[in-house]
Parts: sequence; C-alpha cells; structure tokens
Amino acid sequence: MSWKLRQRVRARLAREGGSPFRDRAVPVRWVLAFPNLYWLGMSNLGWQTLYRRLNEHPASLCERVFLPEREELAEYRRTGTALFTWETQRPVREADILGFSLSFELDYLHVLTLLELAGIALRCSERGEDEPLVLAGGPSVTGNPEPLVNFIDAFVIGEGEEVVQEITEVVAGTLERGARLERLAQIEGVYVPAVQRPTGTEKVVVRKRWLSDLEAAATGSVFLTPDTEFGGKYLIEVTRGCTRGCRFCLAGYIFRPPRERAAETIVSCATKGLRQSRGIGLIGAAVTEHSAIEEVCTQLQAAGAEIALSSLRAENVTPRLLQTVYESGQRTLTLAPETGTEDLRRRLNKDLTDEQLLAAAVLAGEMGFPYLRLYFMVGLPGETEEDVRAIPALAERLWEGGSFQRVTLSVSPFVPKAGTPFQWVPLEPQRGLEAKLRHLRKLVKGKPYLEVRGESPKWAIIQGLLARGGREVGEVLWRAHGYGGTYGAWRRAWQELGYDLQGHLHTPWTYDTPLPWAHLDLLVDQDYLWREYKHAQEGKLSSACTVGKCFACGACEGVETSAVKFALE
Repeated sequence: MSWKLRQRVRARLAREGGSPFRDRAVPVRWVLAFPNLYWLGMSNLGWQTLYRRLNEHPASLCERVFLPEREELAEYRRTGTALFTWETQRPVREADILGFSLSFELDYLHVLTLLELAGIALRCSERGEDEPLVLAGGPSVTGNPEPLVNFIDAFVIGEGEEVVQEITEVVAGTLERGARLERLAQIEGVYVPAVQRPTGTEKVVVRKRWLSDLEAAATGSVFLTPDTEFGGKYLIEVTRGCTRGCRFCLAGYIFRPPRERAAETIVSCATKGLRQSRGIGLIGAAVTEHSAIEEVCTQLQAAGAEIALSSLRAENVTPRLLQTVYESGQRTLTLAPETGTEDLRRRLNKDLTDEQLLAAAVLAGEMGFPYLRLYFMVGLPGETEEDVRAIPALAERLWEGGSFQRVTLSVSPFVPKAGTPFQWVPLEPQRGLEAKLRHLRKLVKGKPYLEVRGESPKWAIIQGLLARGGREVGEVLWRAHGYGGTYGAWRRAWQELGYDLQGHLHTPWTYDTPLPWAHLDLLVDQDYLWREYKHAQEGKLSSACTVGKCFACGACEGVETSAVKFALE
C-alpha cells in the first residue's frame, strides 16, 4: 500500500469533525462509495445520513471511499495499491457490501474505475463468493438503473434510510451469495436484476421506497470539514421533493409526494449543530417553500447562526430571506429562470414571470449583493431562436435592475430524464447545442458585466445516453471504460457496437415506445406524465402539488401523507 496515499487520506481525516465511526466486530461491513471527488461527496447530506444510520445499526459498520483525484489515481496504478477505505484503510474488496451513491449519470464510468481499483470483478456474473455485494442507489438509478445492471448486483429504488438497515439484516443472516440476492429481492424498493426477471407475460414491478416519517430521519451533518462546497457548515434537510412539477426535473418527480420537516424539528437540530459550527446550511429542492421558513430563520439567527440556503426561488424572495442570505456571507444571488421567455417557461410548467425575477434582482441590489448567477437551459422542447436570444436580454435587464457588478449565465443543455413528462423528448444533437452556445457568447460580446459559462454539449450526449438507455448501453459503457473514458472513447464504443444514437437519443418517442424502466413503479402514473407532456406542447400550466388533497399524479395513493404539509397547500 502506498505510504503517500495513506498520508493524504489521514490528512483529510484530521480536518474532519463529528464522525460516529468506531471500529468493532460486526456481522456486516459496508463501504459507502461516492464515485466522485471527496469535495463533492462530503457535500452530500443524504450520503452522510446513510453512513450514520449504518454505523448506528448494531449489526453493521460502515466506512467510506471516494474517487481518487487525478494524481492519486496515478499513484494507485503506479504502485498497484488496492483501493482502501478511509476509516481503517482496509482493502475495499474485504467488505461484505459495497454501496454506490449515484446522483449523476456521468459518474457511472467512475463506478467501473473504483471496482477495478478495488480488484472486484466488474461484471456481476463474474463475481465470486469472496467478493462484496455491489449495490447502488440515488436519484439517477432510481429513474433508470438499466445501463448499470451488468455491473450492480442490486439497486435501491427510492429513498434508502430504512432500506439499508433491512439489507444489513438480510446479509447478516444469509451466507451464500445467491441466497442473499434472492432475499434482497423480497425487500420493497430493492431491484435485483438477476432475480427479478419477467417470465412469459408476467411483468415484474419494483415499487419505489418512500420514507413517510421524515421527522424520524431528521438528522444534520455527520461530518464537518472545510474541504467541501459548504465549508464546514452544519447541514440540515428542510424539505424533500418539490411541489412545483417542473416537467424536466427528475428530483421533482422521484421524490413525490413532497415533504417538509416541522419547524421545531429543524430548530432543535440546528441547536445541536451550533455546538459544532455557527454556519447552518438549510438544504432542500424547495427550501423557501417551507411553510415556516422565515420563522425558522428568525429563530436560528437569534441563536447566533449564520444561515445559508441551498435554493432560493425568485417568486419566494422576501427582504427577510435575502437579509438572511446576505448576513451569512453570501455575495452572489442565484436564481433559475431556466429560459429567457415566459412562454417557454410555461411549457416547462415553471410559473415564473420576468417581473418576479426583476423584483428579486432589484431587492438584491438594494440589499447590496454585487453578483447574480442565473441558470438557463438550451435545447428545450418547443424552444425557438427567439427564446435563445431572450436569454442575454433577460440577464441584461436583471443586471440593470439590481445594479450588479457582474451577472453569470450558467447555461446547460437540456437532457431528458426517465420518470418525468419529458422522458419522451429527444435530445438536441450536439451540433445544434454548440451553435446555440456560440450564439449566446456572441450576443454578450462587448458586455463585460455578462459572462456565459456553458456546459459541454458533447458530454450532454453521454448523459442522455445513460439517462434514457437500456441494458444495451451497459456494453457501450463497458467499452468506453476500457478505451479510457474520454469522449472519443465513447464515440468509438458506440460506433463499434453499431448503437443507433439517432434513433435512441435524437428521435421523439411515442406513448407506445417501450421504456427501459417500465418495470419500476415510481408512484407517479405514466398516463399523468403523458398528459403533462401534451400540456407542455400546448403551453399549459398545471397546478402545484397539494399533498393528500390532489390525486392526479397517483403519488399520494397508498402512502401515508396525513403528517405532510407544504407552504403551497
């Protein structure tokens, strides 16, 4: 084992605080793998929560591993060091379970890299009894796990807080690999491709796991470290899911029904967090839609907290919330118009007007914010040339209204996701996306107060391939990994295999098109998604969720929603 690699891990561990890990003899040893860099993994509160729950279970012990940085990866390969855990620096291969947390499709390649470094057979069919079970969960595989079924033994579909403990109990009581997989397939929310296969006309359906009692899972950060996006702040999940129903948003659909934690629970959790850090980060897809968010902020500031909010909606901006953000030390206001025109926003079911955006910008300018960041997408269904030209025009109007020093336009290609109304929409070809980004940069040329930062269209192609692909995409992934994982490697892989990129990715699907993820029950009715898709084509808005009162999408049927409330009810 490389001494240099050990020292780098120990140096980061020395900057951490709060770890519940205590090495002990247990029946089941887990390794939770985050297939990206430490900086991103340690910013993920959901991943930390699973780590805590596994270390609290009497039958399990959980350690961590991350994707090595570039020079660390080179050191692993140069020295032949097997991938080791952070806590005890044992070989990852000695674990009983290796679990991957996957939020982004582009991390799938990193899954194969980590398996290879650990000396674990990449294909499930080639793993022996002495190798760990390889599991995966997270938003991207909840939507569509199929591109990874050759490499992952079992998937957690949905929310994992309860499931990981049930998995622990199965593995603790069963010794043989095949029997473990058979029993795992009996857990609600667990998908085992080798076991759950259709026979004849029978359709195997795996139902998404949904955590009804969010209060019971109410915990804050497990670790505090300066080596994260949040810089040592104590994080608390305030909301899960979102009421708005933006038609492109994976999280907005797979986390239905949306939930919020009670204000008193948040304040109690933050009070404990203040013993470790003055910085409190309130996390969620819809933080400012919490029914008591201003009251929570007032109480926390009175207790001496410096509050950061993970998301801020222009339509929810108030002087109190902006003051909270400003006093936390943030100097960049971040908003997500998504498009430059209201017409296209309506197609997305984003009920946000230019005037609401302008009002938020003016208020931020008066508060003293020097910078504004705006998130946009290009390649959206129904998008016109006028919509693209309107992006810098809207940004300039907001710049002027708020008297900002600089406005940053973060522009990403739209990628259709499984489980959303836009799952049937094609991805715009790379050439068209690149032309739109060039046009945007040309439109802001000579305006130093506007800056365009665009995500790579070519990697959007790969993301789209993995987001909507079936099992055949796993072979493309396999070859791309073997060829080095570059974009050129991906092109070579799909060309060698004769993969029909045009037909699978750039052609509209119909209602009757077989969906690779059709065997998953994500609680939202497919007919509802199709109606929302048609509403998008017609430019119609749909109302926001009223949990437990509206049963249009089907997510509230058969789940306990009596304790759930949201600000927009």
